[in-house]
Amino acid sequence: MKKVISLVLISFVVVGTLVAGGGSQQATGSDGPFPGKIAIVTNTVSQNEEEFRSAEYLVAKYGANKIVHVTWPDNFMAEQEQMVTTVSRLAADRDIRVLIINQAVPGSNAAVDKLLETRNDVFIVYCSPQENPPDVSRRANLILNANEIDMGPVMVQQAKKQGANVFVHYSFPRHMSIVMLAARRDLIREECARQGIQFVDATAPDPTATLALPAPSSSFWKTCPEW
Repeated sequence: MKKVISLVLISFVVVGTLVAGGGSQQATGSDGPFPGKIAIVTNTVSQNEEEFRSAEYLVAKYGANKIVHVTWPDNFMAEQEQMVTTVSRLAADRDIRVLIINQAVPGSNAAVDKLLETRNDVFIVYCSPQENPPDVSRRANLILNANEIDMGPVMVQQAKKQGANVFVHYSFPRHMSIVMLAARRDLIREECARQGIQFVDATAPDPTATLALPAPSSSFWKTCPEW
């Protein structure tokens, strides 16, 4: 959670600098470092508690008069019209000067497009965007993301140091449609080959789905006879 909070606070600093540099009157004292409100959109507790709690923490620290926290629908993949509605309601509040989306799950672009139809004065921050990078860059003023690409080989190298001889990559189709995550998976597979580690590509349930957790298939266990 500290990592997510740090990313959000970096956004605060950037936005405060931009507002001050743009000639707008900068708020002081209890009003905070800049005028207006910051809206933070996160997933719900059931989808990602760290993101939710980080925004909750910021509301408690800076006050509800400065931080507006709303959530995406639980099943955002099937309720993207609701995502558009969520951001449209934020756009209707003229005091909102910053929109931080954490995570920027699929559907965020469409929601932001709706906001941009009526507002051009909102600083938009995407955290962990999951849509096509060029499309994201056309909408966001600031993008915050982990270095997914370099992370892949490093994980394999660390596993090798710890004595692993099998590397299991758990994911699901929705995440594998994200360019960066798919590229990281491919780099993991390549690094496993270089390190002499068996690579196993396994499918986990998508947390946005309502299906029960399936039992591991017998074919999966056969790929790891030493288990």
